[in-house]
Amino acid sequence: MTESVTLQDLLVRFIEPEGLDAQQQRVCGHLMSCRTEALGGLEGRCDRCGAEQPRYRSCGDRHCPQCHGRATEAWSERHSTNQLPVPYFHVVFTLPHRLNPWVQSHPEVVYRSLFHAAWGTRDAFGRDAKRLGGQLGMTGVLHTWGQSLCQHV
Repeated sequence: MTESVTLQDLLVRFIEPEGLDAQQQRVCGHLMSCRTEALGGLEGRCDRCGAEQPRYRSCGDRHCPQCHGRATEAWSERHSTNQLPVPYFHVVFTLPHRLNPWVQSHPEVVYRSLFHAAWGTRDAFGRDAKRLGGQLGMTGVLHTWGQSLCQHV
């Protein structure tokens, strides 16, 4: 059987802290140290055989799947009943990589403009009588990192 890979494993192996801002470094530090010796813990002992097993403390960071995975899953299940009985489509808007330095310098301006342009495009498409001739809704989510954990706005 193959061993599963965790987000913690990927961060430890691939993340380069010097490429992250202070907030990202703090969160990644929490996730990498979650349930490891770095946070300390207690030593558990089996009453029958006397085997010892460490129980390390969790980081408690809201981004941590080990700490908040179950809560996130429960939230998703509770709110899945709120979905409308209409088709959903996943649409991705990206920016050219050469804009990444500008995004890092002016994130509020760039992200606001990106969401404004994304909604404007979708709204115009939906209202166009030749296309849909209706009114769309949108839930926007900002993902600033790609699958390889490189900045990808």
